[in-house]
Amino acid sequence: MTETEPTAARGSSVPEPVLRAGLQGRTDEAVIGLTADGTVSSWSAGARALTGSRVADAEGTPVSSVLPGLFPDRSSLDTALETAGADGRAVVEGWCRRDSGENFWASGVMTAVEDGEGFALLLRDCTEQRQTAGERKLLADVTRRIAQADSYIEGIRTAIVEVCDHTEWAYGEAWAPAEGDDRLEYVTGHAADRTLEPFLDESEAVTFGYGEGLPGRVYASGESEWIPDTSDQPRDVFRRTALAEEVGLRAALGVPITTEDGVVAVLTFFLRDHRDPDDSLASVVSAVAADLGGLVARMQTEEELDRERALLGRVFTTSPVGLIVTDTDGEIVRSNLQASEILCGGESSLVGRTFDGLDGEFLHPDGSAVDPEEFPVARALDTGATVGDMEVELRDEDGESRWVLLSATPIHGDGGDVERVTVVVEDITTRREREQSLRAFREAIEQAGHSIYFTDSDGTIEYVNPTFEEVTGYSAEEAVGRTPHILNSGEHDEQFFAELWETIQAGEVWTGEVTNEHKSGDRYVVNQTIAPITDETGGIERFVAINDDITEQKRREQTVRRQRNSLQRIRQIIESLRPINRELTRAGTRQEIDQVICEQLAASDAYLFAWIGDHNQATEEITPREWAGVESEFVQDLDLTLDDAELGTNPFQQAVTSSEIQAIQEVPTDPAGQDRRDRAIEYGFQSVAAIPITYGETVLGIIGVYSARPDAFDRYEQGLLRELGERIGHAINAAENKQLLHTDTVVELEFEIGVADSPLVSVTEQLDCRLSLNNLTPTTEAGYLCYVDVDGVAPEELLDIVGSAPSVESTRVVRARGQTGIVELRVKTGPLTALFEHGATISSFEAADGSGRLVGETTPQSDAQSMIETLQGTYRETTFVAKRTRTQESTTLTMTKNAVEAELTDRQREVLGLAYHGGYFESPRDSTGDELADALGISSPTFYQHVRKAIRKILALLIENEQLEPTQSPVSP
Repeated sequence: MTETEPTAARGSSVPEPVLRAGLQGRTDEAVIGLTADGTVSSWSAGARALTGSRVADAEGTPVSSVLPGLFPDRSSLDTALETAGADGRAVVEGWCRRDSGENFWASGVMTAVEDGEGFALLLRDCTEQRQTAGERKLLADVTRRIAQADSYIEGIRTAIVEVCDHTEWAYGEAWAPAEGDDRLEYVTGHAADRTLEPFLDESEAVTFGYGEGLPGRVYASGESEWIPDTSDQPRDVFRRTALAEEVGLRAALGVPITTEDGVVAVLTFFLRDHRDPDDSLASVVSAVAADLGGLVARMQTEEELDRERALLGRVFTTSPVGLIVTDTDGEIVRSNLQASEILCGGESSLVGRTFDGLDGEFLHPDGSAVDPEEFPVARALDTGATVGDMEVELRDEDGESRWVLLSATPIHGDGGDVERVTVVVEDITTRREREQSLRAFREAIEQAGHSIYFTDSDGTIEYVNPTFEEVTGYSAEEAVGRTPHILNSGEHDEQFFAELWETIQAGEVWTGEVTNEHKSGDRYVVNQTIAPITDETGGIERFVAINDDITEQKRREQTVRRQRNSLQRIRQIIESLRPINRELTRAGTRQEIDQVICEQLAASDAYLFAWIGDHNQATEEITPREWAGVESEFVQDLDLTLDDAELGTNPFQQAVTSSEIQAIQEVPTDPAGQDRRDRAIEYGFQSVAAIPITYGETVLGIIGVYSARPDAFDRYEQGLLRELGERIGHAINAAENKQLLHTDTVVELEFEIGVADSPLVSVTEQLDCRLSLNNLTPTTEAGYLCYVDVDGVAPEELLDIVGSAPSVESTRVVRARGQTGIVELRVKTGPLTALFEHGATISSFEAADGSGRLVGETTPQSDAQSMIETLQGTYRETTFVAKRTRTQESTTLTMTKNAVEAELTDRQREVLGLAYHGGYFESPRDSTGDELADALGISSPTFYQHVRKAIRKILALLIENEQLEPTQSPVSP
């Protein structure tokens, strides 16, 4: 205190002048005059500065109402008045609140007024001193209590209670991740009084996700977070706003509890009033959280140590080998049952004994006694290093002996000295006996040039010679203890090995060729002899197998035979296919193509008979159209249903599904398909192949070819037949297109295409534009080039969307004029390509407002119904609209077009059409020849050559042929 501070000794009163001086203007401390019953009679400037209350608000009011923190009720005020009256002074202190809502710690003295009735209350703000001293004591107490905690939960609970009891925090709680889950769940909490218990009760049932709510955000960020007033926060920031406001909780603080592994839990505390971030309160909670982090880390370490101790105990007890621990004198302090069984038959404990004090005698392999200093435990104590693999013979008092393998490892203390030694004891008697029994044979066969191995009577390999290792790739360590099954190539069935075992177990010698498998997976052939080795009584003890590697000899024989057969078969197949290729160029209709294929295949020397059929993609049916070399009953009885349950055994189903040739060799012995085996025997075929007829991505049909050769349809032959299937597909498409050009009547098929079936339809709905197809051209890479007119959207914007569709491989802007232009698309599949691949010509395709209209033309002879079913079956939002038959008028222009079509090759027509629609003839060019060649998958010189030849042929027709002069008059067909 300073000299100007009013003071009052015990039993004295405050002079009236001093009280007046205090009331006249001092602001560093409050001087409050009280009547005898504790009513405020005067209120100094210092009192107003300290509390924020005005004189008018204070005077005439009981001081317990103005300062409830000092006098919570009337009885506490009466006690202070009585003490001050009797003793002259009464010390008072407590947390008070200013009118601004700020809390402060008020400390002062109430004294009686000299020469008058009443009392003087002198107060000053001691908040800082109070907090500093309180925090030190609180943190010391909390640290001590946490260190004494027996569990993680107890430590957190103690910390929360201490903080709430000794600070302004009214409520505290802890959150931690649930076991096996990332969500935070309530761990424990504490409420300062019963009014806050509803908030605590509800919190017990609440969980927070990662980054959710105050606990979730603190857990995710690892940083503390202060909320000045939870009532101001939206639900996504503070989920329990309503209940917090109901019980009177306002400001909140979240602090993470961390270890080296990161955040393990979160503490949250609440105040009853609005409060901007308070460093003092926050630092207390942060310090407590740090102590709790240390507690968690300590307990995690202790739990891990407990688990390791338990695991080591189980390992020691259940180990299949003997384990012993000795002290530095070599005395056994611990051993497991296995060690006792090996060293003393399990009849007595080993603890308290040394190795040289055990019953029996330890001998070296040469028969000399083992000196006590030679034991591994003694050497490990002497050298401080591991001593391993000492083989000794332990002979008991009855002369019985066993062979033991000893190893010792020293355990060093923190100072580096040896404190314990662990000893591993293994009974190797059986192994030694086995080695001795084989040693007699090893010398004789070690240098043998043949692969030799011994097995026991059950077939377990006991020995292999070096040649075995070279031939099989398996080392002796890998082979011994296993059976010859490791060499099984799968070439021989169970009956083969059953007969082998029956022979040798009967005591007879077995000889034969065996195909084995090298460790690398390669196969080799041996001429094998297996003989039994018997004991004195004639019982079989083991077997010896001698193997002469004849792989190279067999390979040479097979190579010669294969080359001879292959040359003959290739010549035969090529001769068989040559007339087919020649006749395909002459066939003008699908029927002619079918007849040519079946007749030529059946007439060839390579095959017995053949049939050809259509594939209906919508109904998944195969319908034979033509056959040759076999009666109709055979074809009619074929199982051509496409049943998923039999997909793995039916070659025709597999060919349709995979678009690849499927072949079955040696049908009469094939384990799958009893019906097929019976038919093979009845009709005399050994092999069958299903050849898909493909055009683009579409399977148009299937060819069934049957051969008397058991090894027919190898990889080379399948390659030739695959090319045949593709040529037939192109021939069918070309024949139908050619018929369409020369027919007087065409069939128009109209379809409506939905957004799910075509990206061109889908994009019109998204961008409100209109699209129309100019040209569709097949490429050399199993795809199609489409040139599309764009109206109502920038071509670049259109391609940004269309280009991401799975069916679109690449895109390019050919011409762009604001909201119109031409684009190029390389597509794989879709309703347009499917209709084209089934032999129709695309007349038009337009799309707008999320709907597309596709019109194709085909001949009356084509299977229009199959086309309709295929499109509707494959594309769920494609609907058949109409089928119309139209007569084509023959005009000079039409005849000119027909003449041009007849004059140009298919490739020349495709290239010329692509160049026209791709803007190659525009000035300036929309596409270069190199770009178009790349789109078609051909070289630039080839593109330019096709264009020049096509233009020359057209000009020759126009200039040299007077009958093609243009006229507007129609002519008769």
